[in-house]
Amino acid sequence: MRIEQEDLFEDVESHDYKTVHTVITKTNTIEIKLTKANVWIVEYTQQFTRQKLPTQIKIQDLPQKDVPYSVTPESVDGNDSRGLAEKYRESVESAFSALHDRASATITSLTSEYYTSVINRNINVNSKTEKNNLCSITCKDKRKG
Repeated sequence: MRIEQEDLFEDVESHDYKTVHTVITKTNTIEIKLTKANVWIVEYTQQFTRQKLPTQIKIQDLPQKDVPYSVTPESVDGNDSRGLAEKYRESVESAFSALHDRASATITSLTSEYYTSVINRNINVNSKTEKNNLCSITCKDKRKG
């Protein structure tokens, strides 16, 4: 007699995890400003200061598609690392013991199939933008002649 109990002896573990990917992008834009010129008609000077602009922060969620369990297992082996075979053997022995005076069950073979699935995956993107600007603080024109 063979007793099939599909879902009673499956072991499903849920693991929450967080993966952090850090991407740093630096862009240097060259700004050329005239600071001093001494030409035949004018002597020109200008001074600049660096001004830090407000930091821009953008937070964005990118939900990913769920990956269902595959039809075929990712791996198969003969190990019972979760003790499911022993639980099944005990339940069969218990069921027969209820009907008979003596009953004993033995595990004769075992195959473990491993499947994985990914659900509720989300990529949280945090963008931080920092900018600096050159500002003219003084400008002097001195006419010649």
